[in-house]
Amino acid sequence: MNYLAHFYLALPTAASRAGNFLGDFITGTPASLADSLPPELLAGIVMHRKIDFFTDSHPNFQRGKELLAPKQRRFAGIILDMFTDHFLARDWERLTSQPLAEFRREVEAQMQEYWEFFPDNARWEATVMIEQDWFERYRSVEGLERSLTGISRSRDKFDPIAGSSAQLLEHYEEFEELSYSLLNAAKDSLK
Repeated sequence: MNYLAHFYLALPTAASRAGNFLGDFITGTPASLADSLPPELLAGIVMHRKIDFFTDSHPNFQRGKELLAPKQRRFAGIILDMFTDHFLARDWERLTSQPLAEFRREVEAQMQEYWEFFPDNARWEATVMIEQDWFERYRSVEGLERSLTGISRSRDKFDPIAGSSAQLLEHYEEFEELSYSLLNAAKDSLK
């Protein structure tokens, strides 16, 4: 769900960024996918999975989960990912010399290079992400909450995700510290 963080951590290539996006949409083992995907795209999907496994098993993920309301803890992976994207979008120009809008356009063009490998649900998600400029939206807590509410409406069981920005505001500095700690640890783990 934290597409911005995955794009940020990916190699600056079309294959790595497209693969990091597709990590949420394409299932199967690398061996089972090897015949149907270009190796460089598959490497991006594998990278996405490594990042998710690393961050979800990190002690700071557990600390962040404990700061959420009990009904939201089951969805901590989604919620904490979105919080990380909020801080990353908010501080983008401090972290990189490329403006966020320019980065979004670059990522959009890069994903188009591998569009033929995107399943329908991934195409839909990518199109909506670009059209609604989710990265810009994530800069504000209000925009982030609109996205969280959208996720909560996507499936009945996701209802508790809506309103989780209240937890973000209540523990803002702690979530900021945890988000950057996880982001930096994930970055280091990829070296």
